[in-house]
Amino acid sequence: MTTTLAAPIITWQPVCAAPTTFVLTISGMPVALRGEVEELMAVYLPPAETSNLPGQDIWDMTWFTRWRRDKTTFGARAVACREVLQAPRDDMKRFERVVAKLASDYGFSATLRPA
Repeated sequence: MTTTLAAPIITWQPVCAAPTTFVLTISGMPVALRGEVEELMAVYLPPAETSNLPGQDIWDMTWFTRWRRDKTTFGARAVACREVLQAPRDDMKRFERVVAKLASDYGFSATLRPA
């Protein structure tokens, strides 16, 4: 009789999927694109984890993107935001690419930097 042992499966998935904190900064974005950026966040970034934020009161958390008034380079109405987000590095890279393309297409500034 022989015994077959299963080899452990080792992957890098937990390392790649670990959330990282980054800062999204947008300025001079046309008001009409606000919903587009919100939709990209919903598609490319996972929902915010509330259980891994020690010491943070759930009632003090930000549940929405804080947009503020801004102007485009030619004086039209625009919006800006600065949001601290958490997501796995791979998701962050994909989100960064689509936001950079949107910013390039519509002529506003968008940066995504590790916190």
